[in-house]
Amino acid sequence: MTIQALKTRLTATIAAERPAVQRFGFALLLLAVAVVIRLALDPLTGSRANWTTFYLVATLAALFGGLMPGLLVVVAAFCIIDYGFIAPRDSFAIDALADRVVAVGFLVVSTFLAAIAALARSTIRQVSVARVEQAHLAAIVASSDDAIVGKDLHGVIRSWNAGAERIFGYTAAEIVGRHISMLVPQGRRDDVNAILERVASGERIEHYETERLCKNGDQIAVSLTVSPIRDATGAVVGASKIARDITDRRAAEAEQHRLMSALRDADRRKDEFLAMLAHELRNPLGPIRNAVEVLQLVGPPEPRLLRAVGMIQRQVTHLTRLVDDLLDVSRITRGTVRLRRQIVDLAEIVDHAVDQVRPAIETKSQSLAITNARSPITLDADPARLIQVVANLIGNASKFTPSGGALRIATELADGQAVIRVSDNGIGIPADLLPRVFDLFVQGLTSADRTQGGLGIGLTLARQLVDLHGGRIEARSAGPGHGSEFTVTLPAVAHSARETERPAVTAEPKTRLAILLVEDNLDTADSFKMLLELNGHTVHAAASGTAALALVEDFSPAVAFIDIGLPGMDGFEVARCLRAHPSCRSTLLVALSGYGTEADQRRSADAGFDHHLIKPVDFTDVTRLLDERVAPAQPAAAARVLH
Repeated sequence: MTIQALKTRLTATIAAERPAVQRFGFALLLLAVAVVIRLALDPLTGSRANWTTFYLVATLAALFGGLMPGLLVVVAAFCIIDYGFIAPRDSFAIDALADRVVAVGFLVVSTFLAAIAALARSTIRQVSVARVEQAHLAAIVASSDDAIVGKDLHGVIRSWNAGAERIFGYTAAEIVGRHISMLVPQGRRDDVNAILERVASGERIEHYETERLCKNGDQIAVSLTVSPIRDATGAVVGASKIARDITDRRAAEAEQHRLMSALRDADRRKDEFLAMLAHELRNPLGPIRNAVEVLQLVGPPEPRLLRAVGMIQRQVTHLTRLVDDLLDVSRITRGTVRLRRQIVDLAEIVDHAVDQVRPAIETKSQSLAITNARSPITLDADPARLIQVVANLIGNASKFTPSGGALRIATELADGQAVIRVSDNGIGIPADLLPRVFDLFVQGLTSADRTQGGLGIGLTLARQLVDLHGGRIEARSAGPGHGSEFTVTLPAVAHSARETERPAVTAEPKTRLAILLVEDNLDTADSFKMLLELNGHTVHAAASGTAALALVEDFSPAVAFIDIGLPGMDGFEVARCLRAHPSCRSTLLVALSGYGTEADQRRSADAGFDHHLIKPVDFTDVTRLLDERVAPAQPAAAARVLH
């Protein structure tokens, strides 16, 4: 073993951390060895070498075990020598003055030696720990995937780890001693001076993203963390820089941004497609619905004809509702639906919902029992949307209940909550489907010919609308063949007297109105005009905005129904021109469109329209608008309040 190896082994032994038992035990062992040696020398030396071996033992005990084991050896050695080796022996008394001086000198000198040895041990331990930490740090720096670079305040590179070599391509021999600017692109040279100035002032720079040059000329994206290096006095003498290659992360972020942009574009195109699809589907539905209304007014009372007309009307209504539901799901998912809340009576909501689905119930000869709460229940809700929810549930119950089945609707007030229960004795819901029954496009038991129909979005739409109202909806079923029950719970509001409705005027005389109809679809225009004329109104039809403006030169319309999607001059421009025309300033302008979002309705209002009707137009809505237009001309009807 070489001297250097022996020195290293000795240093490690001194610096080693040991339990107190071992340290004190080692001290006592040294003391025992010293006593044995002294006993062996006693016949030869007598009292002349009483203290010699114990100086060394106290020093070694403190060096290898610390100050306290060293002091233990000093005290124990003093007692042993005093009792066993100084005259008179076998006594702690010291008769000779010289022996007393030597004993006191031993205590002082050995204590001093123990203290020096303990201090040396502490210093050795600190140096050893520092070397270990330095070795660990060096290993971390060497094995780090990040570039760790040391430089002075002039920007000269002083250290360069393996990570820096991997990232930038330079070896330590090639770059240490050169200026850091060789790694900086031409347009970024000012960054180096700015960073050095900030570090020199003691500032730490974290996660500064920039670009750097590699040996092969490639430019990479890096994230820098630069910290000041201080000397023993605390003065900043250099900078330590950690550079992380974030080129892959930048590429991933760019790809994520591209995908998100593509997703947004796809979502926007999907919405545009759905809106266009709804518009294109609604356009042919309009004349069909109008034609059915005409047949009901003028057709012969032939039972088979009336049955066929009823079939057409139900299917048109069903298709219209499918289109509306599909668009509503898209709008609610995007969060663009806004509730128009007002105080409503729950019983009225149920009645309106039942009216919407009654034809389907009667077609299947199903029974419907309605049990309303004893006291009126009022809600702060959007009546149209709440009717939509209840109608969806009743329609769903009817759809999945065989002909002749029983449906039941019950309402009650429980703990301040309005509860609506819609139940049936239909085909029921399998247990594995119950947790997913409100998911989009999920349907229950269906046959291969899909006689039940539907898109699987009605319950999804119902849940979303109930959520918007701050309520909840639940489904229960005992399984296939045992029917199902859907429960809607909504916050109720304190019952208050609603605005008193004034009695409607009956046997109201019809008033002939001059109506302008601007519609480029020939079938829609002819059927709509026919309906208006059958109700006693005079209709002037135009297929374009230019033709409409020419017509109003000869007459002043009381009401104008204008299609938005006109060729050339669109409906918005026609409305603005009519509003500016002297003969049309008081005309009731009604927009006809296959688009019905809130944005579409706002745009119609901005163009000067009073109302916005969505195709296919329900002629009941047309009649209501015309009645409102007639009402101001008749004193008796002027005070009517329509809900």
